[in-house]
Amino acid sequence: MKLITEELKKRFTEIGDQSEDKNPIIVTKFFDPCGSATWYATEYNSETNTCFGYVSGLVPDMPICDEWGAFSIDELESAQRQFPKIIFGNQEYIPEVRYGIERDIHFKETRFNQLIEKQHLIKSEKNTSNKLKERLDSLEVDSQDVSKDHGFEIEF
Repeated sequence: MKLITEELKKRFTEIGDQSEDKNPIIVTKFFDPCGSATWYATEYNSETNTCFGYVSGLVPDMPICDEWGAFSIDELESAQRQFPKIIFGNQEYIPEVRYGIERDIHFKETRFNQLIEKQHLIKSEKNTSNKLKERLDSLEVDSQDVSKDHGFEIEF
């Protein structure tokens, strides 16, 4: 996949230098489709084919490791990963498919603080969902204990 299109080059040029902006515009997003790494680009240098932006998820579940920095589009485009070996019974299979870093074609430009707010909202929704699931699981266990004591069953 071509990560930097002519349209994106034009947009980066229109926006220009954002190095002094404490809340820069994130123009595009690149991601590892089978991992947690994400690159949010705020600037692009066509001479070196590098972007500057926010890099997140290189160390999964460790947001303290997320950081601002430069990254090479050439390196992102050349990165290829292969699916792991699959073992089913006595047979091994190594898929021929390889995949690389992709550009999120549905990503809409956003300010950095809006991105962080969305990430916190998503994380809190996941935590709420997990807590609700844990509570429902514990209620199911409680109901099984009650049904044993009183001779009736509760089905969910």
